[in-house]
This record gives sequence, C-alpha cells and structure tokens, in this order.
Amino acid sequence: SYIDDVTISLAPSCKKPSALTADNETTTSADLAWTAGGSETAWKLQYKKASASVWTVVDGTVTNPYTLTGLSMGTDYEFQVKADCGSGEESGWSKSGNFTTACTSMTLGTIYDFESDAKDALPACWNGGNYVSSSYYDSYKENPSVVSGAIYNHTASGSKAMKMKLYSSYVKTWVAMPKLPDGVNINDLQVSAFAYSTDGYSKSMLEVGVMNDPTNYSSFQRAGYITCESSNSGEVTVVDFSSLATVYNTNYRYIAFRAV
Repeated sequence: SYIDDVTISLAPSCKKPSALTADNETTTSADLAWTAGGSETAWKLQYKKASASVWTVVDGTVTNPYTLTGLSMGTDYEFQVKADCGSGEESGWSKSGNFTTACTSMTLGTIYDFESDAKDALPACWNGGNYVSSSYYDSYKENPSVVSGAIYNHTASGSKAMKMKLYSSYVKTWVAMPKLPDGVNINDLQVSAFAYSTDGYSKSMLEVGVMNDPTNYSSFQRAGYITCESSNSGEVTVVDFSSLATVYNTNYRYIAFRAV
C-alpha cells in the first residue's frame, strides 16, 4: 500500500449540500431539491444539458426546493448546488443530480425534415438503437442519427436526413418517433417518406410499423415496407396502417422504422 501528498486541515464550516433529487418533470421544467449541508437557507444552482460542457448559473440565490424552468423537452440535464452560508462564505459545488424533461406527443401532419435537429444524434423524444444477432458483429454497429451532406442525395427539403445502418442480417437498426396522441386510432394512419440507399448494389428495405416500447427492438409490429432505392427517384412511399390488428391500438403508440 502507498500514500502520498497527505494534508491535514480544518474541515470547511460551510458544507456542500447532498442527495440531489428531481421530480415533477414537464417538457420545460423540473422541481429540484436537496439536503442542506448545515443550517443554511440559501443556495446557488447551476445546470446544463448532459451533453454540454458549459454550465448555466441561475441568477442570485435559490430556495429548496426550486422549480427550474426554460428547459428543452425530452432532454437529459445535470445540476449542482452550493450552500450560501452568508458573509461571503460558500461551500463548493455538490455532486451532480440528473433528470430528463418530459416529451410531448407528436402532432399529426407534421413533416419531420430534421433540418433543425443536431447532427450525429437523435432528435428530442425520438428513440433508436441497434439489434446485433451476435457479439461478433458489435464493431459493425452504428447508432441511428441525423446526418447531412451530398452523399445522402435525397430530393426532400434541406440537407439533413435520418441515417439507419444495415449490415447484412446481423446488424439491424431502428428508430421510433415521439408517442402518438391519445385517442388516435392506428388503423386510420398512414406514413409517407423519402427513402434512399447509398448501397449501389442492392435495394435495402425499411419496415414501417408500431412499437409499444420504443427502446426494445423486439416490440416492433410491421405495417408495411419502404424500398430504399439505390438511385434517387425522388418518390415518396406511402404505407397504410389499416392492416394492423386493432389490438395494437391500446399500447402500441410509437410509429417506428426498422432497417432490414
């Protein structure tokens, strides 16, 4: 065993808060709380998106609990607090607490063209992933994400698209859209989309259907197919959902695509 750089000093009298929690998350707010480090009654708070490197510090001091507002929907956040013990004395920042804001249901008729979404990630409130038949093929996985560039060569609006990688039958990819509104009958729906493949040797297929768990590949139920043309025809494919069994109306509330 080894020890090094040992220092003995007085413990700070203004101690860090602990046990950070979040509750009542909406699409734009969350109720934050924590355990005080001592008898202090005021705190400072900073927060950021989990993917960001720069913190936003809330002006002035906050109370415990505190409702944080002005957030983005379907987004992972991290927050920290520190005690304001008065007379200019403050604790260090606490360990981080984490929360995710809620998602709204999709709006029927909306065109998802991905132009306002960040590249190399899924849009807010979308889910997706890979199914790999054997760990041998793990190195071929690529998460679905928004991409841009001439290589995708589609004739739809803008320069961005959703990329879904398919590697033979061993690595399959899916994406699920935001949840359908309550009361919408799945059998009354249709999906229309451009689909284009960068594989010049074969036509890959996209299954279109519904999922009851947007994070679980095996919960997918197919309604139809879209053929991904290797030459850009510029055509929109329409898939009708009337053939789906009515049993899926209850819990299968996510429209999804699978590359097969």
